[in-house]
Amino acid sequence: MAAEATEKWSGRSLDKTVDNWTATRVFQVKGASTITAALASSVNTGGVLPVLNSAHPDNSRLKCKSISPTSQGPTFWEIRYTYEIPEDGDEHVGKGAAYEENADPLLQPPVISWSDVSATEEVESDRDGNAILVSSRRPPAQQVNKRVTWKEISITRPEPFFDIVKSNTYTDTVNSVAFPLKGGGTVNAGEMYCVSILPATDYSPDALFILMRYRFWIRSGGFQARFLDQDIMQYLSGASGQTPVTDEFGTEVSQPKLLDGTGAVLGSGDTGIGAPTGGTAETTDYAVFMNYNIYPATNFANLRLFN
Repeated sequence: MAAEATEKWSGRSLDKTVDNWTATRVFQVKGASTITAALASSVNTGGVLPVLNSAHPDNSRLKCKSISPTSQGPTFWEIRYTYEIPEDGDEHVGKGAAYEENADPLLQPPVISWSDVSATEEVESDRDGNAILVSSRRPPAQQVNKRVTWKEISITRPEPFFDIVKSNTYTDTVNSVAFPLKGGGTVNAGEMYCVSILPATDYSPDALFILMRYRFWIRSGGFQARFLDQDIMQYLSGASGQTPVTDEFGTEVSQPKLLDGTGAVLGSGDTGIGAPTGGTAETTDYAVFMNYNIYPATNFANLRLFN
């Protein structure tokens, strides 16, 4: 029985190094007792597996440079293929300096641009982080809005192909660690949000490179959910569930009362069940705010945007 080779699509990657691009593909081979048999039988029965110097299916300039097999069982193998652009190339020369004649576009430095993003959003705290309350220390009946502005950075560079797995991995995530920007300082963890990673222009199927654009929002304080802890219900320690908040006459309230971050009415002397899973209570004068991390965190350094 011939060995069966299947590409592991989650194993595909595309990374920028200092002076080249590196792509990876991973294949799983079943039904071969040795790696020699795995390679030979798969190639001979349909040419599924790449060989040294074969072209990457998404960009013919990327050539297979190394093959790394790993045994996963008696007849099961995982083979990793690494691709790079050969040093001598076959289309361009040079190291990609912007001023160099015939410079390789895939080795050109990225182009960085900045802009402002503005919106109007609801707010529940003032400029110092204090809860916005009426003089009775209750939330106002009318909603308070303010105009907010944050920065957008756009990084554009040529790449061998559109890596949709990378785009899906990083889009709608925030930076997990502090991230340095070329000419723009360092952004604290959680303050940079990936808007999109997409081709900047239309391209043809046989394009030698694709111009990719990375868009990020940068906002002081980050992209957490922050809201005033208030409700018409409470959740006290030892209770089997939520119970209505009542006034001094025992009547259930119809407007939310401020809570203390644990489920009890603020200042009531009662003990709440505790902060909800994932939530962090932030105590200010006269009120408590709940904070939640709502976006997954990834390490943007792995994008190698400025190499």
